[in-house]
Amino acid sequence: MPQFGLPLIHYLEMPTLSSYPSGNKTSADILTPQALTCNKVWANQDWGEQIASIRQQVGNNTPASATLPSTIAQEIREHVNICRSRLTGLRHITPASPDQADNLSLLLDRIELNTVLGEHLYHKINAAIAWQRHQTNGGRIIDCTKPLEKSVEAWRTTVRLAEKLFPEPVRYWQSQIVSVPPWTQGQISKSYRLIQGHWRDQLRPFERELNLIHQSLSSQHAQADPPLWDILSAAEKQKLLPILTISFDIINDNRIRLHKGAILTDDNNLIAGRKNSLFADTRQFDDNSWHIVATTNPQTATLLSYRPYQITFAYRIIDRGQGDPAPFAVGLMPEGGGEKIGENRAWGAPNGHGGWRIIKTPTLEHDNYVVFFAVRGRAAISIDMLNIETILK
Repeated sequence: MPQFGLPLIHYLEMPTLSSYPSGNKTSADILTPQALTCNKVWANQDWGEQIASIRQQVGNNTPASATLPSTIAQEIREHVNICRSRLTGLRHITPASPDQADNLSLLLDRIELNTVLGEHLYHKINAAIAWQRHQTNGGRIIDCTKPLEKSVEAWRTTVRLAEKLFPEPVRYWQSQIVSVPPWTQGQISKSYRLIQGHWRDQLRPFERELNLIHQSLSSQHAQADPPLWDILSAAEKQKLLPILTISFDIINDNRIRLHKGAILTDDNNLIAGRKNSLFADTRQFDDNSWHIVATTNPQTATLLSYRPYQITFAYRIIDRGQGDPAPFAVGLMPEGGGEKIGENRAWGAPNGHGGWRIIKTPTLEHDNYVVFFAVRGRAAISIDMLNIETILK
């Protein structure tokens, strides 16, 4: 829900409403959270308008008569300016009674909340357009970072107003997609989580996003995409206590148990780091189920109970396969099997893509949990630089 904020990558990758043809669709074809429980939905409303994507606008290949994202941003800005001018006058009205004064103040605060949300959206759309321009033809860094800074400033004001109007947590749907784009409609639908939270919960991810994009655009090797949800929602460094690091450079490392489909390799065409990597390859398997290809050893890589953990590792996609677009998973599970835990464990990326994943877990209920590495169907991936840390309270 955009009312609770979206990462920058969503502005670039989420399809517009006009991307969907009218007519009934199966739950795998639609974006709404209702898709998780409904088999069919009603046809999309014909709004009589086609919306161009940011990539189409920057690439100068927008459909004829399509509305541009920059036009939408400008219209939002005009509404913001009108609301601000009206609010200035309305704040000076003196009601006849204390009750009327309280009701008027509440109403104006709600209008201001929506006004500031509009300001946030205006700046973030412009930041996304500037990001795409920079990636396409080397636009100025400040054209992206400046509106992104203003979007964060607007969100800080949003938090202040929302805490006054809605002091208690509220429920909302949040897309927590961690797969590298392009995304399928099914991936986006499955990424939604029902959250009990507040506008303030999004402030730190937005601040982190701003810092990471500053770093990326200022470096010689800028990232191809803005950061995904797991990177933005990672625990702060000062709240982490290192527990275990596995580089996969030790051939007979007793902290790792390799199962069918996994080996350690130093092949430069396969490694995800500098030297050796865990290479998982299930392309010789016959079924489309999940295969546990490696786990940690609970006797030598101990994870204590009553603590939450954060798992970080580098990866390189060798072959995503032709089946599930998110065929890789990492998380925690009891040594002898059982419920797997960890936020947004499964993900995917195009062949050849290298990156980082961060997975947070809830507090463990008992000892003997292990980190597991799983592959679904026929696919191949390399894993390296595994770090396990406790999240301090």
